[in-house]
Amino acid sequence: MDGHDKFSVVSYNVLADSIIDGVVPSRSNVAIEKRYALVMKEIMHFNPDVICLQEVEKQVFHDLLEPHLKSSNYSGIFTQVGHTEYKTTLEWANTRLHGCATFWRTDKFRKAKDKSFELRQSIYMNGTRQFGMGHQLFLKDYVRKSNIVTLLMLETIDPQKPHNELCVANTHLLANVSKTAVRTVQARAALHCIQDFLSQQKGKGKAPQDMPIIFAGDFNSFPGSSTYRLMKEGTVDKKDPEMKVFGEHVAKEDLQNPFSLNSLYSATIGEPPLTSNFGTVDYVWFTPNLIQPTRILQIPKVDKKLPSLEYPSDHLLLFGEFFWHNKN
Repeated sequence: MDGHDKFSVVSYNVLADSIIDGVVPSRSNVAIEKRYALVMKEIMHFNPDVICLQEVEKQVFHDLLEPHLKSSNYSGIFTQVGHTEYKTTLEWANTRLHGCATFWRTDKFRKAKDKSFELRQSIYMNGTRQFGMGHQLFLKDYVRKSNIVTLLMLETIDPQKPHNELCVANTHLLANVSKTAVRTVQARAALHCIQDFLSQQKGKGKAPQDMPIIFAGDFNSFPGSSTYRLMKEGTVDKKDPEMKVFGEHVAKEDLQNPFSLNSLYSATIGEPPLTSNFGTVDYVWFTPNLIQPTRILQIPKVDKKLPSLEYPSDHLLLFGEFFWHNKN
């Protein structure tokens, strides 16, 4: 197996500077330049082929991340989280809202296509049902902020080898700990977006389920939650206690995963005890029938509250190396 058959992925919630006051009482050791120097040191230690970052602010993307990574042969895309209380594009763009950034090595991959979806819009446009009384839950939770999923289609560029393809999805789901049902429907919406994105890949001759997928991000969901079970097991019973807010109005097909996915750590050494101050909430999902992990980062045991002098975010970095094993 040579390097053409393998690729590596980092997923990392880097902690938006605009919300750090709510995480760290004293900012003396978490100045943005100092933190991002540590962030870049952590990431570049692994020299990953794909980088999925969450809680990235627009200015940080353009002024810090993109210039640094461009000098190391990366290109990237960034999508800011939507915010409906801002009435004009200028007002919206000037707020310090964070979003998702995805980078890829330009000496490994070329970008074939990218697209970002607002999950609220996907739920309303693609869900024919309004989830009964649960519809009010969405109106309440989405009145200010809407989560996103960023999608990227990559192709390897080695002229001596057949092209390998990879769909990369990057997301950050709702953070409110009491809103598991909303996160589960968000995850289902993101999966629908991936399916729709892949269905539009004209001329490839592949069904969406035949495309290798990496779906990384901060899912704000613990192992065993309905969101986690939707991702890993493929379905959630509409009578699940965590979904009872929707009553009998939610249909079975609204709680199904169209893909067969596994979690990087679950498939290898088991989910880590924590990936953040809040427990295990970050994941790298993949399609095990098409790609398989060959190497992972053992998540460190952290005794102190994050961020710290050693770890620049309130989340920990995830890393995995994969290989394509379904040749076409």
